[in-house]
Amino acid sequence: MKRELWYEVIVRDRQGKLVSRERRRSRSFLKQWNQLMYVQMTGRSLPGVMRTSGVTFTLSEDANNFRMDGAGSNYGIVCGTGDTAVAIDDYTLAVLIEYGVGAGLFNYQAGTISTVSIAGSRAEFVNSRTALNNSGGLITVKEVGIYTRAGPSTYVCGIRDVLETPQDVPDGGGITINYTLEVVA
Repeated sequence: MKRELWYEVIVRDRQGKLVSRERRRSRSFLKQWNQLMYVQMTGRSLPGVMRTSGVTFTLSEDANNFRMDGAGSNYGIVCGTGDTAVAIDDYTLAVLIEYGVGAGLFNYQAGTISTVSIAGSRAEFVNSRTALNNSGGLITVKEVGIYTRAGPSTYVCGIRDVLETPQDVPDGGGITINYTLEVVA
């Protein structure tokens, strides 16, 4: 069995015209992803897990762990302007683009997660989110990732990718990120 993770980045201008598109294989599952998997599979708590805030905590099994469909910039797919290489110990994007309206901010829309689709020996689902640029200027996205819930009001960075090509999101435009998780038998 093989697991694959893909990301797609789509940028549109204020009229909805396609500006750019990039699709690449992600190689960015971080340590926190496997820590969440371990806790959910075993029901055992795990101390020393790093929050996106940089503070460690004890991760416990929770029905909301792995939630990724949030609004704002606390959890769900997020964008950043940093281009530091990905490392297994990353716990946040290098430079997160925060939620809001104003200079350097994105208006993150609620994320959506598709139903699992099965075709032959492949099963997949897509986690998708759009961020609107109402900042008054251009924002260049250099990194994307997924912040996931890890208990009540606790978030970890499970996935982080530095884009091969930085994506310029014009004022009034938007960027859509699609992460596809595939399992192939």
